[in-house]
Amino acid sequence: MTVADTWVPVERRWFGLDRRTLPAAVAVGALILLWAVVMPAVNRIAPANYPQVKAGERLDLGDGVTITPPAGWRLVDGFVVGSTRTPAGGQAEIAQSGVVASVQAAAFTGDAETLLGQAEREGFTVTGGRTTVTTTGGITGVVEDYSRGSGEGLVAAYAFDGVGVTVVVDAARGQLAVHSGDIDTMLRSVART
Repeated sequence: MTVADTWVPVERRWFGLDRRTLPAAVAVGALILLWAVVMPAVNRIAPANYPQVKAGERLDLGDGVTITPPAGWRLVDGFVVGSTRTPAGGQAEIAQSGVVASVQAAAFTGDAETLLGQAEREGFTVTGGRTTVTTTGGITGVVEDYSRGSGEGLVAAYAFDGVGVTVVVDAARGQLAVHSGDIDTMLRSVART
């Protein structure tokens, strides 16, 4: 290929750029602007369609297992105790300001340490040792903090009466500490009626 093959005549240039490539460049720039600026702005402005958790509401995980989420958080998935719907699969999810807590309950015959080992996921680095957490009803579980990419979180596991409960809290960097009081209270609220 010679210089003559790649040379663009002056009448096909605009500010030194080949005018034939400008529509594609503008389209790519518009997509970047849409996804990097416009969509995050719309996401911040648009109200969440998820109901807020009221003080004292408990989430029904099935088989009499409940957890009390922090008041004011958004109920993304799950059912409040006393609702007319039946819990589906023992799952619940709540969210607030860059923090998402996913709760799952299922039949389990091992101990909390074993369940925590099974709940650990690839892609994160454990940042501290395992600690215990005891619920207000006397159930003892284990908790482990982790970090991943631009986020952090914790995994808690409880095993009692043939049931295993895992709580995975994913947070944007710095948000775990901001909501630590709410999260700790929630972890201590796991119960079986």
